Amino acid sequence: MLSLICAEYTPDSVFRVFLMTSAGFCGMTAYALLSKHDVSYLWGVAAGAAVRMLTFAIILLFTRSSVLVLVYSALGVVLALIFVAIDTQFIIKDRKYGIGMDDYIVAALLLYLDILQLFLHLLRLFGNRR
Repeated sequence: MLSLICAEYTPDSVFRVFLMTSAGFCGMTAYALLSKHDVSYLWGVAAGAAVRMLTFAIILLFTRSSVLVLVYSALGVVLALIFVAIDTQFIIKDRKYGIGMDDYIVAALLLYLDILQLFLHLLRLFGNRR
């Protein structure tokens, strides 16, 4: 499905968005690894924001405003970056509600979905359609 979405955009813009996604992901991962600040308490806020984004997406189905799509994508980028930091800290920190050593598949899936969400929102913002 990702290849079909990327086929709608020029190869140059897909590569630029890939570089932006990689930089954002590496930056937020470095922040989660090196920071003494614990962002895992933001999980409830981020989950609530994700539900609001879903409501916003349903509203976008009925309105054809390009400005609202850009706002939705910008908020999606911010939310995806927050989820990268939260999920990374859940993986590396050994806490009661963290992700344990036996749950490496779940951890990989969480980070994969964060990267995918970040890439798609950035592609919608900065991609050039064919």
